[in-house]
Amino acid sequence: MRSIAKILETFFVNTVYRKTKEAIYLEISGTAVNVEIAEYVKDVLDRELERLWSQTKLEYPELKGSVAKNSFFLGVAKGYCDKVGALKKMDGEYETRGIILIEAGLSEARRLLYPRLSGQRSRGSHCEESAKLGKLRGKDLTIKPSLKAPERSILSFITQKF
Repeated sequence: MRSIAKILETFFVNTVYRKTKEAIYLEISGTAVNVEIAEYVKDVLDRELERLWSQTKLEYPELKGSVAKNSFFLGVAKGYCDKVGALKKMDGEYETRGIILIEAGLSEARRLLYPRLSGQRSRGSHCEESAKLGKLRGKDLTIKPSLKAPERSILSFITQKF
């Protein structure tokens, strides 16, 4: 869920984890168009991350267990986010200022929607080899556009149960 959330944030949405007695939810907020795009990307990533992991396990059979898998997924997210960050830096000054304004608006919206939001905590082990392989896969990851065009443009959010 953390790797998907990190990648979704490159699509100009906020992601927040909400924990209840029944489950942990990933809430996505932003403009309706961006939320709709993020929902599509989440569905693609659900399938693609598993496919990449299966392919990597075939090539590196020594990678086993949930620690290796989670490290791989986080590596994919890191590689993808690094690639997007490099693309942002290559944009012109006008585009960079626009991105800064959008990100500032997202920060303000998060503050308004979740005034008592605390920081993210994470516990767990890490597999460096798996994370490095994931990072390489993430740099090659591309998400093809959906055939369906988003329709609305008002502030919206969705909740996805994991």
